[in-house]
Amino acid sequence: MDIIIPLIELSTYVLTAIIFIHAWKKKPYFAFVILAATIFGFLAEYSAVSKIPPPYNYPQALLALPGPVPLNICLGWGIIIYAALQTAILLKVKWWLKPLVAGFLAVIIDFAEDPPYVKMDLWQWTPSHPEAWFGIPWSNYVGWFLIVVIFLFILELLTRYFPTGRYLWRDGLIAFFAVIPSFALFMAAILGYFWIIGFKISWLNEALLTMMIFIICSVPVIRAIPKMDRASKIDWVILAVPLYIFFWALVGFFTTRLYLQSQALVMVIPFVVIIGLLGYLWPSLDRLLKK
Repeated sequence: MDIIIPLIELSTYVLTAIIFIHAWKKKPYFAFVILAATIFGFLAEYSAVSKIPPPYNYPQALLALPGPVPLNICLGWGIIIYAALQTAILLKVKWWLKPLVAGFLAVIIDFAEDPPYVKMDLWQWTPSHPEAWFGIPWSNYVGWFLIVVIFLFILELLTRYFPTGRYLWRDGLIAFFAVIPSFALFMAAILGYFWIIGFKISWLNEALLTMMIFIICSVPVIRAIPKMDRASKIDWVILAVPLYIFFWALVGFFTTRLYLQSQALVMVIPFVVIIGLLGYLWPSLDRLLKK
C-alpha cells in the first residue's frame, strides 16, 4: 500500500499532461477550462479542509498546495470535468442540458472511487459516516454534482455571449472568470442544502434529500436520451479518465480487502463502474453495437 499511493499521484500527473495536450489540440479554450476547473477544485477542497474541525483531511501527498490539499486531487477535478464535458458535447444535447449530463457523468466516478480511495487512506473523513454511502456523507456527492453543474452552466452562459476560438486571451479570461461566480453559487447552494437538513424535518433525512435532488435533475436528462447522438468515434483519451480512476478504485478495493469489510460493495462497485463506463461510451454506442 505504501507504493500504491505515490503511484496514483505520479500517474495522475502523467495522465493530466496527456489530457491537457489533448484539450489544447482540440481547442485551447478547453485547456483553459481544465486549468480553471483545477483552481475551482482547489477552492472547494480548501474551503473544506480549512474548517475547524475539517470534515475530511489528506494525510499524505508528494506535492501539496495550501490546506494541505494534494495537487493531484485538484488536477483530478480538472480532468474529470473535462472528460464529462467532452462526453456531453459528443452527445449533442441542448446547451443548458450539457452541465446536467456532465454532472451525472462526474458524480458516478465519485461514487465508485470514494470507498476504495478512503480505505487506501488517500483521504480521511472525520468522522466516518457509516449510515451514508459506505462511510462517505451524502453531501459529498451533492457537492460534486453541484460544482460540475454550476461551473459548466456558467461557462455555457458566458460562451453563448462570447464565442470561443476567436481570441486566445478571451478564451482564457472566460474560463478563469467563470470560477468566481461558480464558487459563490456553489457555496450558496451547498449551504442551502445543509440549511434544509438543519430543519430536522421528521420525514426528511440527508439520504432522501440527496435522492430527491438527483431524481429531479435526472428528469430532463432521461427525457433527452432518445435524442442523444450515439454515432461518434470513441475518443480513447477522454475515456482514459474514467478507466484510470476505476482501475485504481478496483486496485484499492482488492488490495485493502475492502470486499471483506463491506461485502455489499462486491455487487455495488462493479455495477457503478459498468454504469459509469456506459455513460462515457454512450456517444459511441451505435458504432459499438454495429461491430
